[in-house]
Order: sequence, then C-alpha cells, then structure tokens
Amino acid sequence: MQSCAVVLVAVVALVGAQHPTHQPPETHTCNCGAFITLDHAEYEIHRLPPFDALSCDDIKECKTSCAGEWKKMTGNGDLEHELANGFTVGQELCIGLNNGHGIDSCYKETVYVFSNTCDGPWIWDGVNSIDELCCHDGHYHDCSTLPPHPPQ
Repeated sequence: MQSCAVVLVAVVALVGAQHPTHQPPETHTCNCGAFITLDHAEYEIHRLPPFDALSCDDIKECKTSCAGEWKKMTGNGDLEHELANGFTVGQELCIGLNNGHGIDSCYKETVYVFSNTCDGPWIWDGVNSIDELCCHDGHYHDCSTLPPHPPQ
C-alpha cells in the first residue's frame, strides 16, 4: 500500500512539472496608466502602451516615455482631442472608468499619468490633463454643462 502512495506522489510531481496549461500573465518592464482620484482612492481608467525595451532600472526613462505617450495621445493633455477610434480622449476615459470599475459618473477630476517599472510602485510622471474629466452615465461631458453632482 505504501508503494502505491509513493508511485502516486511521483506521478503527481511529474505531471505538475509539465508545461502549465495557462500561460502566466504578460508582464512589461514599463507600464503607463491614466488615473483619477475618487473618494480618496486611485482608479486606473486607461492603460497606455507599455515600453518593453526599457530595463527595470530605467525608472526615469519610463516616466519620460509615459509622459511623452500621454502628450502624443491626448494632444498635450486635451480631453477633447479626438482619437483614431473616433472617440474623444474624455469619452475613452469615461468608458474605462465605467468598464473597469463600474463607476459611470465623476465630476471635475484631473487625470494624472503614472508609470511603473517591472510592476513596482506607480510614480506620477509630472503630467496631467489640461481640463477636468466629467462623466455622466458613462458619457463624457464638458464640466460646465453638468450640475455639480450628477445624479447617481
């Protein structure tokens, strides 16, 4: 009976050593994200393209690359800037807030760009939106056209 248990343990160990059926999540050396703060919590509402040519020690270069990508994508932080998909940056961010966090409304939130290297801490890149983000029912609006506290 003991020999059967030993054989069973050996077979389980061999099977466990085989290639995994699921690949581990892809990691990047330099991640970039757009965040807002709501109720004292940070929410990543958009992930910008990563920079994998950088090493884990290239923290300054990662920050600079992410800031540059944000400026290029948004026309220097303009939420009214139109993207290739036909949405404005603001609408894309409202979609990200809604789809990623189930939050469909926010009022006068500055969007900040952060970076991290090799999944380390997020560091503010020193850039943000030039106008404030206002979402109502998942749609981007000019903040001057919305009441101070959109209905929930």
